[in-house]
Amino acid sequence: MRRLLSAVLGLVALATFLIAPPRTAGADTGIAIDHGFINTPDAEGRTTVGTSAESADGITDVIVRLRLRGSTEPYAVIRDFERLRGTDQRGSWRSRESVVLQRGITFMDVEVVDGAGDRVVREMVDVETFPTPPNPVGGVKITDDDGRIGGVVHGRFRLAYTESANWGVARVAAMMRPAGRPEVVATVADFAVTHRADALVTWSSPTYVNLPAGDYEIDVSVWNAEGVELFHHSMRRVTTRLKTAFEGVTASLGTTDAESGNVTVRGRLVYFDLNGARLPLGGKEVTVANSASVVTDPDGRFTTTVSVAPPSSGVFTTFDADDTYGNAYAHARLDVRRLTTRLTLTAPGNKFVGDAVTFSGRLERQDAAGKWGGLGGRPIVLESFAGGNLWAGPVSVRTGPDGNFSVVVRSVRANRYRASYRPPLGDEGYRPAVGHLSYKARQRTEISGFTVAPNPVGVGGRVAVKGRVMHVGGARESVPGAQINVQFSTDGKRWSTVLTGAADHWGRFWFEPTAKRDGYWRAVYQAGVHRDHPLAVMQSSISPARYVDVRFSAKFSRFDATPEPVRRGRPLTVNGTLRLHKSGRWLNGAHAKVSIHFLAPGSSTWRRMASLTTDRYGTFKKTFKAGQDGTWVARYAGTATYIPVQSTRDHVDVR
Repeated sequence: MRRLLSAVLGLVALATFLIAPPRTAGADTGIAIDHGFINTPDAEGRTTVGTSAESADGITDVIVRLRLRGSTEPYAVIRDFERLRGTDQRGSWRSRESVVLQRGITFMDVEVVDGAGDRVVREMVDVETFPTPPNPVGGVKITDDDGRIGGVVHGRFRLAYTESANWGVARVAAMMRPAGRPEVVATVADFAVTHRADALVTWSSPTYVNLPAGDYEIDVSVWNAEGVELFHHSMRRVTTRLKTAFEGVTASLGTTDAESGNVTVRGRLVYFDLNGARLPLGGKEVTVANSASVVTDPDGRFTTTVSVAPPSSGVFTTFDADDTYGNAYAHARLDVRRLTTRLTLTAPGNKFVGDAVTFSGRLERQDAAGKWGGLGGRPIVLESFAGGNLWAGPVSVRTGPDGNFSVVVRSVRANRYRASYRPPLGDEGYRPAVGHLSYKARQRTEISGFTVAPNPVGVGGRVAVKGRVMHVGGARESVPGAQINVQFSTDGKRWSTVLTGAADHWGRFWFEPTAKRDGYWRAVYQAGVHRDHPLAVMQSSISPARYVDVRFSAKFSRFDATPEPVRRGRPLTVNGTLRLHKSGRWLNGAHAKVSIHFLAPGSSTWRRMASLTTDRYGTFKKTFKAGQDGTWVARYAGTATYIPVQSTRDHVDVR
C-alpha cells in the first residue's frame, strides 16, 4: 500500500511538471538570462546561436527557439549546446551545430533550466534579418515635453531618427516595449524627413508618446524604396517617469540680509498623469535651501522654516526623482539688503621713515536694527599713497572675531594710508568700506661727505666747507635746496653761525668762510616742512665737527734751479727764500728747516734730495750734480705757529 501511494504521488508530480508553463526569466527563480545572440548568417542563411545566463544551482539545459516575426510557432528548436566560457553557474553557451535562418525577420526565444529544476523563458532575446540588408548608420533621439534630451524623460516625449542617406530610407517606424518583454505597448509610424545634412537624414515624428513610468526598449524598422526592411532590435532604451512640478512656492520673509536669513517656505508638489491631469503628490520628501527636508501631506503641500545662507537672493526647493516620478525644482525670490560697513584706521605718531609702524583699526557693520558691531574674519588691505591715482605696497590682514585688526609695516616717506574692505565672492552681503589716515612720518637726514679744507690754514685764509644732505631710511635720496648753517666753535661746545646758504638741486653745498683762529667747523641742516615734499616732516641733521688748525702764513718768495739747461754731470744749484707772516707783515724765515725734493719724468713719487736750514735772511742754497731731467721743489713743513708751504715747481732740462 505504501509503495502504491508513493508511485501515485510521483505520477502526479510528473504530470504537474509536464503541464506547468515555464516561468519568465528571473520570476521567482534564481535564473537570469543576460542576453542572446544570432551570429551574422552566411549567404545561405547558415549561422549559430547562443546565450549568456546564470544561476547559483548551475545551468543544466539551454533551448533556443527561432520564429518569424508575427508567428508564435518556432521554425527551428536548438537543444544541443556547449559551454563557450565561464562556469555552469555563470557562463555563455553556443549551439554545436549550425542552423539555417528562414527569409525574413527572425526572433530568438531562450529557455534555460537549472540544477534545481527551475526553468525560465525569455522571448525576443535577439533579432536577425535574412538576407542581411546594408546596415545604415542610425540613431534615435528622445526629447520630452520640457526639452530634456536623453535616455530619461519626464512625461510625454517625441522621437527622431537619423540615418545614412546612402541606403535610401523611405519609411520609418518605432515600437516601444517594456525592457526584456516582447509585447509592443506603443508604435510611432508617422515619421517624416525634417532635416538633411551631408550624408545624414533626420526623420521626426510629431506624435507624443506617453507611457507609464518604467524602462522601455525601442525597436526601429526602416524600409528602403524597394520595400526591403531593416529591423533594429532594442536600438535605444528609455526610462520614463511621470512629470512633476511645484506650485505656489513662497518665502514668508521677502527681504533678507547677511545676518537674518530665516525664512518660512510653503508650496505644493504635483504630478501629471498619462492624461495630463495635474494631481497632488503626497508622502514625498522635498528639500528646501539644500538644508531642510520636509514630507508633503496627502494634498502635496509642505511648510518648513530654513536658515538661508547669506546673501541668498532666493530659496531653491527641489524634489529628487525616484523610479516613478521625475524631479522638480522651484525658486522663491528674496530681496537682499546689503549691510553697511565702516572702517577706522589709526597709527602712533612721531615715527621715522623706515621704522616699523603698527597700523590698527576696526571693521564694523550696521545690522538691520541699526546697531553697529564688529565684523570678524574679513580681509583688510592696507596701502600707501604713491601719487596721482596710485596706491602702493598692499599688505593683507584679517579682522579678529571683534572686527579689530593690526598690521606692522615699514613706514614710507610721509604719506597717506588707506585700509579697505572689499567683500570677496560669496560674501556680498556687506558693503565695501575704506578708512583713510593722513600719516606724516618724519624723514631722517644726514650730511654725508662733510669736509673742511685746507687744514691747517693760514690766518685770514678761506676754508672750503663741503657736504651733501641726504635722506636716511627708505630710498636714499638727496634733499634739494636744503637750508644750511655753517657754524664755528673754539671748544666744540658753544657754536655760532658764520654763514647761511642753500644746497643745490642734488643736496650738495660748498661754502668758503674765512678762518681766523683755531677751532671746530660743522654744517647744520635746518629741517621742517620742505617745499619739495609738502607732506614730509624732515628731521634736522648735523655734520661731524671738523677741527681746523689756524696758523700764521708762510711762503717761498723765490725758488730757482740753475742753470737751465745744464749738461749732465755738471753742477746744478737750487736756491730760494722763505718768508713768514706775523703781526701783519712779512718777515725773513730765518733758521727754518727746508727740504729739497725731485720728481723724475714718468714717476709719481717725489724723492727727498736734501734738508737745509735757512740763514738769517731766510735764504737757502744747495748744489747737486745734474743727472737727469726733472722737476725741483722746496717744502717748508711748518711749525705749531706757521702753516706748511711748498714752493713753485721748477723743471730743469739735463742734456
